[in-house]
Order: sequence, then structure tokens, then C-alpha cells
Amino acid sequence: MTTRFEQFAEGLTDRERETLFATVPVLIAWIGGADGVFDGAELDAAIDELIAGSVVLGDRFRHSMAAEEAFARIPEMVRAPDKLEFHGHLMRLRDIVRGMPDDLAGEFRAFVLHLGLHLARASGSFLGLGDPINEDERLVLTRIVHALDIPVSDRRVRASLRLDGDDDDGDDGGPEETLAR
Repeated sequence: MTTRFEQFAEGLTDRERETLFATVPVLIAWIGGADGVFDGAELDAAIDELIAGSVVLGDRFRHSMAAEEAFARIPEMVRAPDKLEFHGHLMRLRDIVRGMPDDLAGEFRAFVLHLGLHLARASGSFLGLGDPINEDERLVLTRIVHALDIPVSDRRVRASLRLDGDDDDGDDGGPEETLAR
């Protein structure tokens, strides 16, 4: 069954379609490997997100040629990240998302935010103390949030990502956003 995301992709150029379908593995590599380490907890989170990506976005986000090539490059992207490649991919993705119908773009942004937070929180804090998102992951996540115009209303998430320019002040900010899958 074809998803709305896959249907939307049919109207894109080949390069845009490749960019969109490679989103999940590229984000896994950039966020999970932001600190140069991709450990077992991050691998578990990446597998969860890979499965979720197929369910939410569509099977072509996992089994297209672009997605499979990006998956094969995850170790390379983690060991030797190319900031220009990251920026170029992110800007192409930004333009694609801005061209989506509003409801589809909102669903995509929610998926990306959930994926990013899940990966970044996978192995960060010691004994559950402190913020599990390290500085490198925070920087990558913040760049993605800004580039894709992802709304973040939860105060705890905003504080953790320092979107308001402040460090986490301990304000619990209410329940964390629940992003439907």
C-alpha cells in the first residue's frame, strides 16, 4: 500500500525523491553519530526508527535505492561526517518539506522530531541523571529543527535543545509531546 508520503514523492524530481527517501538513514547517522560514537543503545533506537519510518512514511523510505545506499553509508557518515553534505541534504529536505501540503509536512516534521529525540536520548545520561542529549547531538538536532521549521511547543524539549537560548532551568514544562505513530 502506497502512503501519502510516497504519493507526494512521485511528483518530485529524481534528486528530490532520493533526498526524501534517504531521510531516515541520513538522520540516523547524523544524530546518532553526532558525537562520533554510535553505541548499542543508539543502534537499538535506530532500528526502532527504521521500522517506524517504514510504517509511518512508507516502505520506499527503507527499500528504495536511495535509502539502501544511505543505510550502507551510515558507518562512513558516523566515522567521517561531511558537514557540507549534511548542510546540502538538509537544505534540499527543507525545500521538499516546504512544498508538502500542510498536514503532510506537519506529520513529517513530527516524525523527524520524534526520531531525533529518540536517537539523541538513547545513551546520553549516566544513571538517568542530567540531560541525555549531549552537546554534539543538541547542535545537530537544533539545526534540523530550525531548517525544517519544526514547531517545538513542549517546554522541556525546548529547554533541552536550548531553543530559547536558555539552559534547562529544571522547569518540568508539563507532559512531553506525544507524537503519534
